Amino acid sequence: MASHREGGQAQFAEHPVARAPSDDPVSTAMRYALEHLHRRLAVDELADLAHLSVRQF
Repeated sequence: MASHREGGQAQFAEHPVARAPSDDPVSTAMRYALEHLHRRLAVDELADLAHLSVRQF
C-alpha cells in the first residue's frame, strides 16, 4: 500500500464518520452479538433481530 495518496487526496477523513442511531435494527443486532459472544450465534438469528432477510443481512 502506498504511503501517500496521489492527486492531492486527503489521507484521513476531515470530518468524523457519524455513528448509527442506537435504535437502528442493524446496530441492535450488532450490540446483541457483542453481548452474546460466549455462545454460538446463527446468522438467521441476527438477521431476525435486524429485521432483515439472511441474504440482506
